[in-house]
Amino acid sequence: MLLLQFRPRRDEPSWQVHEAAARDFAHRYTAIELRPLDGEASAELVANLLKVEGLTDSVRALILDKAEGNPFFVEEVIRSLLDAGIMISEGNRYVATADIDTFAVPDTLVAVLATRLDALPPEERKVVQAAAVIGREFSFDMLEELTDVGVNLDQVVRDLLRREIVVDQPGTGARTYSFKHALTRDTAYATLLQGVRTDLHRLVGKLIEERDPSRVIELAYHFTEAGEPSLAFPYLVSAGDVELNAFATQSAITQYRSALEAFSAGDDVNIAAKAYEGLAQAYIFSGDIPTAMATYGEMLAFGEDVVVQEIQVSALNKRALAHTSITGDLVSAEADLLLARKIGEACGYQAGIAEFHTVYCALNTAQGNLETAAEHLEEAVDLGTEIDSTFTRNFGLTHHASTLLLMGRFAEANQAAAEALPIIEASGDRLHKAELIGITRSTARANLGEPQRGLEDARWGAGELREIGAIFSEPIPTFATALIAMQLGRLEESVQAWERTMALGEMLGANGVIASAAAGMAGVRMAIYGAADDEVHRLIDLAKTHVELPGGESVGHVVLATLARLALFTFDIATAKDHLETAAPMRSAAEALARPDILLASADIAMAEGDIERASGFVEELRHHVQDTGAVILEPRLVQAIGLLQMHQEDFDGAVESFDAAAEQAAGFGLLFDLLGIQFRAAMMLGTAGRPEAERFGDAAADTVADIAALIEDAELREAFLRTNSAR
Repeated sequence: MLLLQFRPRRDEPSWQVHEAAARDFAHRYTAIELRPLDGEASAELVANLLKVEGLTDSVRALILDKAEGNPFFVEEVIRSLLDAGIMISEGNRYVATADIDTFAVPDTLVAVLATRLDALPPEERKVVQAAAVIGREFSFDMLEELTDVGVNLDQVVRDLLRREIVVDQPGTGARTYSFKHALTRDTAYATLLQGVRTDLHRLVGKLIEERDPSRVIELAYHFTEAGEPSLAFPYLVSAGDVELNAFATQSAITQYRSALEAFSAGDDVNIAAKAYEGLAQAYIFSGDIPTAMATYGEMLAFGEDVVVQEIQVSALNKRALAHTSITGDLVSAEADLLLARKIGEACGYQAGIAEFHTVYCALNTAQGNLETAAEHLEEAVDLGTEIDSTFTRNFGLTHHASTLLLMGRFAEANQAAAEALPIIEASGDRLHKAELIGITRSTARANLGEPQRGLEDARWGAGELREIGAIFSEPIPTFATALIAMQLGRLEESVQAWERTMALGEMLGANGVIASAAAGMAGVRMAIYGAADDEVHRLIDLAKTHVELPGGESVGHVVLATLARLALFTFDIATAKDHLETAAPMRSAAEALARPDILLASADIAMAEGDIERASGFVEELRHHVQDTGAVILEPRLVQAIGLLQMHQEDFDGAVESFDAAAEQAAGFGLLFDLLGIQFRAAMMLGTAGRPEAERFGDAAADTVADIAALIEDAELREAFLRTNSAR
């Protein structure tokens, strides 16, 4: 269970989370709105806090009126009365003195707090102010450094605890305290003169820097408030990195922007370049792609202004990658890359040239030029080794394996992954290890006949990438998890993985990821809720829309092949043909992986149109594909297609034999979803032909439905699946 607490502020990121959860996970998300107490309940609550002997009705009414139902206001008024000696505590009760009617109740909570702080002895007030500069939480050791010599800090802290201005923070391993309420800290902070406040911030910053320089967010804050931009600058960039890794994008943007505003001549230009990079990524994460691209332009201009060609090369490479993976503007991407290589070669910036090769690989992969992509990966590996860049070398090794995968060379991809893995593990590179296992090895293993091991790899890779915050890489193993889980009949896990893929796509603004997730989700929902489900149609429309947007064509074959298959499920031949015709002229990285689905859909369409010769050609082409790629996982569907051809040729005995063989193969691989499809299709086709074997296949399908249902823990999903598939 995940619990989120936030205020209903529509302009904050938390509200976007609420809207996304309510829209996309309505069956799992419950919003509990905490409304203000009504008048009667508010009066009762506040009145209970004011059970004070000797408190006159007029004073009680005045406090109630000004409190407006806020119990904290009343509590602080009581504390003020106690501090002033106008009210005393006797055991478990409060007793008002004769001076109670002379007490002036402040108009606001802040005024109440200010009154309490003003009434403190000078030493206590100065300690509270110093603590306020440190923050809501503070340590005794730090406070001691800010306290005047001769002050009995132990006694002062005890008095502040007694007055409940501060409270103890147990379990921290040191004497640590916090203000009871953030407003108390803010009020104390506001009472400091600007000069004193600045000096205290500088001192606190220096103390933290000496003791724990990893507290970069605090250091950035204190040095900024101290009016020390050069001291704050590097910590602001590091603070932005921390916020970005936590996906607090708006906070990250603020930190990076503040860093760039703090930058001045003499500061490290490479740290400024990191600020531009982080800022662009933060805008991408927040969905503001135009501003992200403009930020890369600012970084390029900055590199020109400070005459640092390495920064220019980095800006061009990164903008090209964003064009390739997000905007889909491959022309601009190539122009940036060629300029980056030209500048990099002119200044001898080998690391930038290595980065060029990795991005140029991505560009060629997106265009389906996989052989060219592989050549650039080899260059990246060689350069990475030459300049001792572990990241570049590992990137090349990882993506060389994944490029072989995209070519459909599964055994070679699996072998390349096996050879690269110990090298990457030895360097402690979690990112590329997770990509290698979660993307390449998982898909290769699944296609080579080990879908369960492939699922385990995909799960691990996705989880590892999520843990290290590699949001750009996570969608692919999450996609693989969803797809393999569905094939294995783990529909609930498939739904969850598709939902995560969709959320990542929306977070990144990646049309290809959104289109793939929408198509996949439509398929699993159709299996659970049936073809008439409104959400299925919405998802299909969403996939069609996003595959036509920038970046969507990179997965066009996969998405359109999936949509064609879904259309054929409802016998909508015309729509299936439209999808395949749209996919035909596309060039995409996933063309080879989508080829089997395209061939099977093409064969189904040809059979439906009575063109058995053309259908036989597609099936024969699929047979060669399976042989050439070693994708034995496709054999059950290949043999099923042969059986369907035999049905159209009225070779019913041969068809029954093929359907039995296909079912046996699917069961052997554990492909429950494929098995169910084979059994349902066989029962329908044989039943139409009046063959007695139809009943046997129907009974077997019922057993498979029960097996799949047993894997679904969610009662609503399980019942929907049983209801839909029992009707078939």
